[in-house]
Amino acid sequence: MLLSLTLLLLIAPVAPNPTTKVEVTAPMVEKFAPAQKLIFEKTIAFYKQLNQELEQRRAAGTQATPAQLQDLAKRGKTHDEEVKRLERESGLSAEEWKATARLFEDVRSERMAWRIAGGDEGIAKTEASLTGKTAKMTEAQRAQVMDQMTGGLRRAKTAEKARKTHGSALVDLVIKVGDPLDLQMQEMQKQAVRK
Repeated sequence: MLLSLTLLLLIAPVAPNPTTKVEVTAPMVEKFAPAQKLIFEKTIAFYKQLNQELEQRRAAGTQATPAQLQDLAKRGKTHDEEVKRLERESGLSAEEWKATARLFEDVRSERMAWRIAGGDEGIAKTEASLTGKTAKMTEAQRAQVMDQMTGGLRRAKTAEKARKTHGSALVDLVIKVGDPLDLQMQEMQKQAVRK
């Protein structure tokens, strides 16, 4: 549970700052991706340790003492400070970090919807299941039904909304550097949950 919440917060949308408009550039994306990966790895390790301690307490049938809770709060604060330090060391200003995080989240959320639906294989299965059902329709009707059923996923795959906001070149770069990062994050998350 804690791990899921933290991961959600780590990749959650970043609220834009209405007073400052930062244009994200390719070098910013290239600085952000490895820093985010390192932050994610440290967050996974932190919560993995906490989960192990919680499991040990459950197995022993004990509750955390006030001193242990204070220690937990201190360790959480230390972890948060470490995350902020890594953000600063990325070479991005706070505003650049937020703007780049917004770009990554915009792309990531669309592509995640496509992945959850089964990716290209899911689209193909949906289209195959509709073939018989749309056989008696006109070509225009069939195209409309297919677009209604799979068009959103196709647009999610290419992150069309993010392209309108951030431009195709940056979205392509985020997909190039961000997809492998997302897949690594998913694998690390699976491994952390298994252990």
